[in-house]
Amino acid sequence: MAIAGAHLQEEILRLEGKCVYMSVTRKEHVIREAEKSKADKWFASKTSALKTVKLVSSLTKIGVMSLMEFDEKDNPVKFIGAKANGVLEMAKMQKLQIVGLNTIVYDNAVVVPFHMYQEHVIQTGCNNLIKNLSESIKIKESNCQQVVKLLTDNLIQNELLKQQLLSMFEVWKNTGVFKQASGVIFRSSTNVEDIPGFNGAGLYLSEPLEVEKCLDWDCVSRTIQRVWASVWSFRAVTERQLFGIPQDQVQAAILIQPWLGKDKVKANGVGISKNPYRQDFPAHYVNVQVSGTLVTDGTNGTTPEQLLIYFEGKPVVEVITRSSESKESLLTPQQVMKLWLSMKQLHKTYVKKPTSNCIDIEFLILKEDTDKDVILLQCRPLKLVV
Repeated sequence: MAIAGAHLQEEILRLEGKCVYMSVTRKEHVIREAEKSKADKWFASKTSALKTVKLVSSLTKIGVMSLMEFDEKDNPVKFIGAKANGVLEMAKMQKLQIVGLNTIVYDNAVVVPFHMYQEHVIQTGCNNLIKNLSESIKIKESNCQQVVKLLTDNLIQNELLKQQLLSMFEVWKNTGVFKQASGVIFRSSTNVEDIPGFNGAGLYLSEPLEVEKCLDWDCVSRTIQRVWASVWSFRAVTERQLFGIPQDQVQAAILIQPWLGKDKVKANGVGISKNPYRQDFPAHYVNVQVSGTLVTDGTNGTTPEQLLIYFEGKPVVEVITRSSESKESLLTPQQVMKLWLSMKQLHKTYVKKPTSNCIDIEFLILKEDTDKDVILLQCRPLKLVV
């Protein structure tokens, strides 16, 4: 999101074959068909900025690995992608045992590195189709669908992956992990998201699987295949092409964690370690909504709870809006403190200037009132211009 002057967001999008201009200010929003000359100039500026981007990847890590096995000096992102690397950064922060910080990253995270995805691509014969997509000037939706079909129709043949995952889920069952969780979530983690100028947020799939299906290899395999295949949706491919990103360099890992469903979660939210409204008043911004309702979903008339957290010797909260779905605040003062401490530390350790100037986190608030009632799900660097 770019913020300039009074604009909260201003950009040109491609929708159903037309170029659409969108402007959002504090007072109104405007959506209209964009003039072709202006649209061409806008897209050219975005594309030229990334034509020299080379995606980073390595296929030398084989087998399911604990997230904490990766050493920072090895540059984990080249094996497991940006999302998994962001969770690793948060997990390392948790190990620092920061005073007063009980916010946690959910334990038992493992990752399926790029190698196993690439093996499935080759076994299913998708590599030539992907090469053709990379060389195409105009992407056809049918070609993307062909890649998706091959990746999802052919069961994964890797016996090591099968044995390791089923053994791990059996251990989780026997050690009580599944009693605390609602199931398992398989989260996409690619080398083509959260890179300078292209965050790829929302392009790829993360899919949960209920506890009772986690020991069924067919269910597990099909879920992994759908997550891998989401990288080749028409929307994802055309978005990457728009930014000049080489399709044949794309790799996909999968981050696997216990999943917490609506039965255990009170609210979900996002936070940004920067004031998106005024540069001269440093603050952390938090947007939170009741479980089951996305903080970004305004289609049904719901309003999220929005807060600015300033620091004046101690965190001071400014309430922008309250949730239309709750009669009381979704965050307790203790939870606000946990989020503020987490964002402060992550900002300090994770922001890489000049490509980013703040961090963006996703989090859950649990129903159960414990020391660990705030769960960090994701962290990514963000460049926010105010």
